[in-house]
Amino acid sequence: MRAVAGVLVLVIAAAAPLAAQRVSPMPVEAKNLVVQVLATGGDDEEVGAGIVVAASNRIIIATAGHVVRAAQQNGGTVRVVFQFARSDTVVAHVDQLDRDLDLAVLSVPRDARSTIQFAFNREGDPAALEIGALVVPVGCPDRVCWDPPVSGDRVISASARRVRFESFFVSPGSSGGALFNRQWEVVGLVTEKNTQDGIAVGMSEVADRLRKWGYTVQLGPTSIPRAGYRTRFSLVGLAPTSGGLTQSGRWPSGRFALLLRGQERIGWHLTAIRLAPLNLQVTGGMVGSSVSLRAGRFGIAPFGEVGVARVNGRFNVGSYTIQTAGGPEEVPIWQTVTNDVIGVGVGTDLEFLIAPHLAVSGLVGHWSFRTDAQLPTIPNVFAGAGLKFAF
Repeated sequence: MRAVAGVLVLVIAAAAPLAAQRVSPMPVEAKNLVVQVLATGGDDEEVGAGIVVAASNRIIIATAGHVVRAAQQNGGTVRVVFQFARSDTVVAHVDQLDRDLDLAVLSVPRDARSTIQFAFNREGDPAALEIGALVVPVGCPDRVCWDPPVSGDRVISASARRVRFESFFVSPGSSGGALFNRQWEVVGLVTEKNTQDGIAVGMSEVADRLRKWGYTVQLGPTSIPRAGYRTRFSLVGLAPTSGGLTQSGRWPSGRFALLLRGQERIGWHLTAIRLAPLNLQVTGGMVGSSVSLRAGRFGIAPFGEVGVARVNGRFNVGSYTIQTAGGPEEVPIWQTVTNDVIGVGVGTDLEFLIAPHLAVSGLVGHWSFRTDAQLPTIPNVFAGAGLKFAF
């Protein structure tokens, strides 16, 4: 019972950071992808935002169509302001405008901005957003640009074409701005606000439309997902940190796991485990849950699991002596015991992504299986390393 309670305490303690759900600081690379858009040509100046999607001899910017529609129809002027040059406005040309999608494309000569290197590996997948996932709209609400809300918003529904999210932060000036996911990847282009709900065109749809118009879209996903992969296979070799490592002629300890991320941070796993310290052998299958915390390519996931295993062990019941060329030799007499038992385990799984779909893995854990009182006890801590294959 104490072991089971330990599992519950560990999982609850690990899940506690989820309660806060605060937005991490916005990277400068993400801010540089958002521009302020100022359109004159009607009765009032229209203020919005845009997303930089490509930069070669021209900087290509996607924005909401209604932000620049009046300026285009009335022969007005559209200007943009870059985050890295906030005191400078640059005249932009309206290249394309799609009323149905509420999407427009602006272009700006590269000239003085040629030294700026945009980080275009920040496109996220809107279809991968789950209901309740945290998203952050960044535009120019009330002319305040590049200032993300502290707590973020929540997804109501999401697809490759459209993201609908509950928002208290979208207001006039947000149109055309970027909708970011938790990893500060662009998943949508904000187009409207209905009561307390915000609407964004999915970035996949925006990119597809621009390509149909003949544009080269440089904004794309990173080669290694910042949020990690949803499905992983892990093979880790284990060794006890105390006592004998293993008996000769026997396979050592190890753990094979199939890991599935069910939510943004919470995952589930199935494992086949083998613990083989000296004079003891435990082989079984377990199911459990983990909480994943990530920082770039590094991830840590405290876990708890429960399962069934076969325990096979031996203990010394005496000995006898034989004569050898070197003199008398004592030979132990072993008695073996086999039990099928329920056990629990807790631990921490570490990973570092070294290439797409491949990570090195480290693991520290404790497993408890009730055994015959005469058998040796399982060492308190096992540690090991191995590889993960992720998809």
